[in-house]
Amino acid sequence: MPVILNAILPIFFLICIGVLLRFILNKKCTLFPVFAKKCRAHNDTWSIILNKYVIYIALPALLFYSLAHTTKEFLPPLNIVLINIAILIGIILITTLVTKILKLKKELALTYIFCTFFGNVAYIGFPFIFDLYPQTASELSILIAIHVGVAFTLGVFILEYYKSNTVNILHVIKKIITNPLLIAIALGSICFALGITLPHSIDRTIEMIAGSASPVVLIAIGLFMAKKIEFDSDFWHAVTISGIKLVIMPSVFILATLLTKTAGSMIPSIIEAAMPVALTNFALAEIYPMKKKIIADAIIISTWISIISLTVLSSFFI
Repeated sequence: MPVILNAILPIFFLICIGVLLRFILNKKCTLFPVFAKKCRAHNDTWSIILNKYVIYIALPALLFYSLAHTTKEFLPPLNIVLINIAILIGIILITTLVTKILKLKKELALTYIFCTFFGNVAYIGFPFIFDLYPQTASELSILIAIHVGVAFTLGVFILEYYKSNTVNILHVIKKIITNPLLIAIALGSICFALGITLPHSIDRTIEMIAGSASPVVLIAIGLFMAKKIEFDSDFWHAVTISGIKLVIMPSVFILATLLTKTAGSMIPSIIEAAMPVALTNFALAEIYPMKKKIIADAIIISTWISIISLTVLSSFFI
């Protein structure tokens, strides 16, 4: 248990810093008045800027650096990679089918489809699991690449379809090949496969940027989580999504582990599946027809509850 707490508490301390910062910006905290006065003028842009920095710069740097520095001896077996891909695609397709059967409206359907499978695998998942299992850095890089890759290929395809009830293949392909996250995955994989080594100064710069991804986005999550939750119908959808994300998702991975008899090899995959709803989903709701309030509530609810759920889940493997 101390090992798990040592892994999870720094993550949530950073989130709490973001919550405190939001209180300062909202004039609910009288501490540090000079700092607060200077920052309140930019209150509305803090979360947006931090999130964009991570999506377009820090996370691509993290994905590229991690994949480029992956070592062959610590790579996950091919069957583990294929199982992860198959489960994520299966969950998306099943969720899509269920929303069709239930005849959910477009915005609500997309919210369920994306939020139930795409969690905070990079910003919370990577540092948390790495602290528990330091030898899994290479495997975690691959797992994160799988989640991001599925989200921004099949996921974007579904988002585009729901947006206009049709799919412009060329438009979708353009979105995929110009996505900085997928570009980073492709370039990192090429460097790994060909054994390409960047000059030390460039490599070190990318490493430093990559190192900022989790701390920056965790503070951004804290800023986000200070939002007020209203107990309306949207709230209960957010609770349902949080339950699916924190309980059903890892349960599906556990079931797959039992069926494929891959017990020890699937532990990082199971814990990654239990990560709370990703902040990226809210950013996507700015572009695609999804329920922003439900996503916001689901991020807040699932993130706070994950303090307990991740501790309990991880205790079975430590």
